[in-house]
Amino acid sequence: MWVDPEGFYFRICYLIPGTFAVIQVQTILFSTSFKLWCPKIDEGTKPGVMAVNSRQNFEIKITAGTTSFEQFREIVATECNHQFTESGALIHNASACGSPHIDWKVWLTRKKVEEFMKSSNYMINDSQSFTHWMNRVVELGKDVTKASLELRMEDTAKQAKEAKAAAQIRHHVLTQEAAQQASSSKRKGPDGENLTETITPADFRPVDVYVDRIYSTHPPNVKYEKRLPVFLHPTNPNSYIPLTAAIVQQWANALVSFTFAA
Repeated sequence: MWVDPEGFYFRICYLIPGTFAVIQVQTILFSTSFKLWCPKIDEGTKPGVMAVNSRQNFEIKITAGTTSFEQFREIVATECNHQFTESGALIHNASACGSPHIDWKVWLTRKKVEEFMKSSNYMINDSQSFTHWMNRVVELGKDVTKASLELRMEDTAKQAKEAKAAAQIRHHVLTQEAAQQASSSKRKGPDGENLTETITPADFRPVDVYVDRIYSTHPPNVKYEKRLPVFLHPTNPNSYIPLTAAIVQQWANALVSFTFAA
């Protein structure tokens, strides 16, 4: 193998001792597919996302060893745009800001290299992983290396549903713990029977539980306020917030809203 002054990798074929012929630059052919997501903006419809998929696998060709990570992404985005209009912009924007996350999965289709088999789930999501993969392909020494490339963007709508479900579970656990705590402190009769009705999680609202926890965590401190609880600044003992009923209620509502929006 020989590298010319511009950095291109060439295959060298020895004809007879002392002579050789340059055959071609090493290239990589990717059988490529993508699955992206784009927010729906149609008026009168519920917020959601629509799928932006390649209709079929398509070929992308790059030069081995000389294509940079940035050039590679630019080439892929351009070719994807030929398959689905504006899909390249979705890739550009996601790559620029890091969200939604896109996995760039790659594997070799002919050469059996354990690290780069489809089941290995090797990702070239950053420059380091891309360079490592490219160097290994160059080391294989093939004129043409066939590989597969699969772009998969995270489904933000699915993530939002999972986050909402997780928040509902946390709120149930929160109210369940409150019910258990309340049940353990119920008044008993002479014979040990409960004098109050059975307490269940349905008897509590998450926002009310958060209010109680805020008050129990931040009791009154006469050094700052005689009657009101206070929230002390984590690093400045001279700075604090009086926890009025309105502020505590706002704080508790924010905690509930945050868990649903997380």
